[in-house]
Formats: sequence, structure tokens, C-alpha cells
Amino acid sequence: MTIREEAEVELTHPEKVLFPDADVTKEDLADYYHAVAPYMLPYVKHRPLVLVRCPSGIESNCFFQKHPGQSIPKLPRQMIKEKGKSADYALVESENDLIRLVQANVLEVHAWGSSAEAIEKPDQFIIDLDPGEGVKFSDCMSASYLVRDFLSELELVS
Repeated sequence: MTIREEAEVELTHPEKVLFPDADVTKEDLADYYHAVAPYMLPYVKHRPLVLVRCPSGIESNCFFQKHPGQSIPKLPRQMIKEKGKSADYALVESENDLIRLVQANVLEVHAWGSSAEAIEKPDQFIIDLDPGEGVKFSDCMSASYLVRDFLSELELVS
């Protein structure tokens, strides 16, 4: 059974290739979110999101979107006051919301470190260890263990 048969969200053009180097389609990404939703949702649920959208796949014209307006239908929203102005941010509350992001060609999801109800009180942070050009992935993994051990010394859970 595919994600399109289980979810309430219908994917248009499920065969669209989003990551050509890996031959990953829109449906493949939806299936991935279906598989990881129980693990991902606790870290992104009800947190304002900044999205990277790539309407034609990862290799062309991607853009950051902080304020989605109505470009992603049925996605939960939160008005957040920033610098004296209110701004609309997307949220996810369920697996179906993750699939709605796939439908909108969102290829990266960046969650705030705070929840929508406690915007001024972050309760998590992300250390992004992307291997740069010429850096082996195994070196990046070694760095992640060093970070984990350091955080453990500070009695922080990673």
C-alpha cells in the first residue's frame, strides 16, 4: 500500500523526480515521511517552520519560504509577532501535514527551536554537521559523536 492510499492528502504527479542523482520521486519522499513521522513529529510538531521549496526538484530554482500564506492549503498556521509586526508561519501537527509539504514540493523543513505557544523560550537546538566539499562522511559522523559526548558532559540529551 502506498502513502497515497493511506493518507488523506492526494499527491499530484507522484512520479515527479525531486532528487535526480538518487532518482527519488515525490511519492518516494511521501513514503519516507510516512516511515519517519513517528520519530520526526515530536521535534517539529507545533513549531513555526521555514521551508525550502523546489517546484521543479532540487536542481532548479529552490527558494526559502518563511510565510506561506495560502500557498500550501490546509496546513496549520500560527501568527507570530516579529519586530512589532505579525507574521504567518506554517506548522505541522500530523503525518498528513508532512505529506502536504511534499505536495507543495518542500524539500527541506527547518523547525524553530521553540514551540508556537512559547516562542520566546526555545527548548531545543540543532547542530548541523554537513560534510563540506572534500570532507568524508565518516569524518562528519566522528564529529557527531564528539558533539554527542560533549553535550552529555553538560548533561544535555542529544
